Amino acid sequence: MRCAHCGAEIDEYELYCPFCGQALPTGALSEAERLLVRKNTGYYGRHFAALRAGKKTDWNWAAFAAFPFWAAYRKMVLPALLSFIAFGALFWFRVPWLAPALMVVFGLLGNPAYYRRTQALAEGLAAEPPEQLEQTCLRRGGVDWLLPVLLGVALLLVGVWWQFFLHRAALLLYPRG
Repeated sequence: MRCAHCGAEIDEYELYCPFCGQALPTGALSEAERLLVRKNTGYYGRHFAALRAGKKTDWNWAAFAAFPFWAAYRKMVLPALLSFIAFGALFWFRVPWLAPALMVVFGLLGNPAYYRRTQALAEGLAAEPPEQLEQTCLRRGGVDWLLPVLLGVALLLVGVWWQFFLHRAALLLYPRG
């Protein structure tokens, strides 16, 4: 395969030209995938094509930086909740220094997890009548701003509860002096 921008010879699974850095065109997403992804279809089209070509992992900066919120935004509720619990467990067991390693794992596995979810939903929608496909995809896929906001509010409430009730209760039970 050749880069359309600089003409360099490159591997077909590359997402970006290693010589000029330009994004490479890939096979388009299927109609169901495009309707399920909704936002950033160009980005996910390139990354899904690389995963289809046999790439095992693929980097996602949003998943690295804030996986629970990214997963909730992409309507992956169970991974969002499990990662929220995993981060909480790191701090509960007093090993927060493991958080960067967990973030790297989420960054590497974010796109493959989203790809698998999108493929599973697209396969389930194969029997859907064409006139209902868009409405069903909108309901089951796409993005949702409400879920990450609710997750953030829950995180804030847990932090306030933790600080006030547990810390203050210890001071009431064991006063200084």
